[in-house]
Amino acid sequence: MWTRPACERSGVLEYWLVQPIDRMITVYRLWDREYGKPEGLELNGETAAGPGVSVAWDELVQRLPKAEY
Repeated sequence: MWTRPACERSGVLEYWLVQPIDRMITVYRLWDREYGKPEGLELNGETAAGPGVSVAWDELVQRLPKAEY
């Protein structure tokens, strides 16, 4: 199982935690062999996920079930 520490040790440049119910994503970026402070983003628009790869969040979010509180 990939965990944050395992990704960090392996040199994974970005580690994303997607919270579909809250429509948020937490992004950790590797800096000097450690992940820095996480960045919280809303699931909207488009995000580059690597060279030639992007995620169209608006299209993806439309297919998710609505949150029930």
